[in-house]
Amino acid sequence: MYQTLIGLLQQRARNTADRAAFDFAGESHSYGDLWGRLNRFAAALLQQGMERGEPVLLALPNGPDFFTAFYGVQRAGGIPVPLNPESGAQRLSDIAAHAGVGRVVTVADRVSRLQSDLGDGLAVQAVDGGPASPGAAHYPALSADDIAFIQYTSGSTGDPKGVLLSHRNLLANLQQLEAGMAITPDDVFVSWLPLSHDMGLILMSMVPFHLGCRLVLLPTRLSSVQPWLAAIQDHGGTLTAAPDFAYRYCLRYLKTPGRFDLGSLRVALNAAEPVHLTTIRDFEQCFGLNNVLIPGYGLAEASVGVSTWIPGRPVAADEQGTVSVGPPFPGMELRIGDAHRPLPPGEVGEVLMRGPSITRGYHRNPEATEKLQAGDGFIRTGDLGYLDTEGRLYIVGRLKDIIIH
Repeated sequence: MYQTLIGLLQQRARNTADRAAFDFAGESHSYGDLWGRLNRFAAALLQQGMERGEPVLLALPNGPDFFTAFYGVQRAGGIPVPLNPESGAQRLSDIAAHAGVGRVVTVADRVSRLQSDLGDGLAVQAVDGGPASPGAAHYPALSADDIAFIQYTSGSTGDPKGVLLSHRNLLANLQQLEAGMAITPDDVFVSWLPLSHDMGLILMSMVPFHLGCRLVLLPTRLSSVQPWLAAIQDHGGTLTAAPDFAYRYCLRYLKTPGRFDLGSLRVALNAAEPVHLTTIRDFEQCFGLNNVLIPGYGLAEASVGVSTWIPGRPVAADEQGTVSVGPPFPGMELRIGDAHRPLPPGEVGEVLMRGPSITRGYHRNPEATEKLQAGDGFIRTGDLGYLDTEGRLYIVGRLKDIIIH
């Protein structure tokens, strides 16, 4: 049984080499193809002197190159650090300095310019498949507690922090997401979310790899929502996800939404920003859906998923119109206000959590790591919320948003 993401992909390549890992730009990419590419890239990195535990910054858009680089770095014993590929040179330079990165992987047509912008202190390269055969490359053994990747986030406020996520954390969260959202191998994922972000990477690509679901991956652009909706219709998508603004964008800018048949959808997750009850109601009414759009809550420090509303049930909202983000996933414990003496149902306080997907802390930031701890294995989220009498979570704001008179 595998204990790492690399072990998962190795098993997929061994048992289902010809099955599609994902579709992108009209082309299907099998697990065998993915395994071959990532091993060749890993071999190339090792030939270049990649060291075990070395962080590597990835500035790559959605597509095959992202998966090749992300898992290739892991295979070579390094730690991928994905960032928005549209990030400017200053942002990349700042994160590289904070993370201790010496190597940046980007698209081929950006290498020269980015190398010029970043200077000689960073080696910029494209995703190179390496030799036709990895040959006798010696890939380091990985364990469940090795860091799988570093997710940089600033949350809603504050300076960016590099969240350390182990293979154990991620595999635990995949199982939580699957159980909480009732995901099965029969689901068809359709995603335009950036793979450089945790929701796009973990929920919308790692879960399909984990279960062997079909994944239809799209470029990350919302200049038009039509390709997203068309992909759901054409591929029989059953599961998609987006922030609230994307669903509102569909309602605002589609002149003839009725031409899209989204009847195959089982779950459309609304997460990553505050969820509006009107968005859920209006979107479902517009597309003739019933209890498909579900709110969810997560954060990078929990890998990604903490809770979602129960698929197939009408969402709940309190008297202020705050939508419940549902009960915590199996194995995730929530407390409000204090780890040892939590507030009773209905009372608002900081949301605390613990579980197997929780980070061990922040990369090269012991002070922030210490502040994260709330005692008894719980971490602080910085979010304000409450639990109702049925244990369902409501998020009402950020702790730092409180105004002291």
